[in-house]
Amino acid sequence: MKGVSLQMLALSELKPHEYTDDCRVKYVMDEISRSKLWKAPVVVDYSTKIIMDGHHRVQAANIIGLKSIPCYMTNYSDKNIKVCCWKTGNKFDKSQIYLAASSGYLLPIKTTRHVIDYELKELSLDIELLKSDIDKKNFYELSNQ
Repeated sequence: MKGVSLQMLALSELKPHEYTDDCRVKYVMDEISRSKLWKAPVVVDYSTKIIMDGHHRVQAANIIGLKSIPCYMTNYSDKNIKVCCWKTGNKFDKSQIYLAASSGYLLPIKTTRHVIDYELKELSLDIELLKSDIDKKNFYELSNQ
C-alpha cells in the first residue's frame, strides 16, 4: 500500500508501541469532551495495526468510551514515512516498534517520532457517532461533511 487511506477502525484492533503520559491523555480527553468532536485521525500501519501517531488520542478514546475512531492507514515500508528518536533525532530501528507492539513490552513515552510526508486533513465527527458501530460504507459520507 502506498499513500494513505481513511478508514474507521475499532479501538480493539489498534496496537500501541509506546506508553502514554497520563497528564497528556487527560488534556486530550478534556479537549475531545469539550468540543464533542473527533478532529485528528490516528495514523496506523495498514498491515500490523500498530499506532504510528496518536497514542494519547487512542487512550483518551478508550476512557471516553468510544468503540471506533477514524484512522489514516499507511505502511512502514512507505518511503514517505520516517521514524526517528524524539530525543536525538537519529533514525529509529522499526524492528523495535514491531517487537514492542507484538510483545506488549511498550517503549517509554515519546520514544519515537513518526515523520509523515502526506497532508493529513482534520475531520469534525460528532463523538456520539463513535460510541456505536458505524457502518463503514456510511463513514465516507460522515467524513466528508
